[in-house]
Amino acid sequence: MKESQSFPLYFCVQVQESFIEMFEETSIQHKIKQYTSKQFKNGYLVTIIEVNNGEQFCGIFPLLNVISGMDDIVLRSTQKGCFSVGDEFKNRSGFTLVPIDIILQEGHTVYYLPYAGTSLTIFSNDLKFSTFKNVSSFLPSFVVSILDDED
Repeated sequence: MKESQSFPLYFCVQVQESFIEMFEETSIQHKIKQYTSKQFKNGYLVTIIEVNNGEQFCGIFPLLNVISGMDDIVLRSTQKGCFSVGDEFKNRSGFTLVPIDIILQEGHTVYYLPYAGTSLTIFSNDLKFSTFKNVSSFLPSFVVSILDDED
């Protein structure tokens, strides 16, 4: 990631109450800017953060991977402004009660890493991600691609 041309990265993170203090401390320690941060009555914090370099990424990603592994939402994008946080929790497709809207303009791509990073979900309006074959061609050779055609 140190050589990545994708920075800045924007993460939309839902943090359980028991992880909020650790998340806040990690963000401060690595100078990670929070754009939107809302605390909800049920104890969740939903925040949008900006990661500008490999050092910040290496500082926050292990924690994001733990949060993602607990099935709390962690979405990543290379486009600013594609996430917005609503005022109320609501049912949302594959996510449980997430107050997040994703706005995909042409060329935007959002990545979701659930299940401790063992799965990758891609939401995109970019033609290079328009087919399973195209997506698979961008993955490292050691990654085994499996098409999940559950509806």
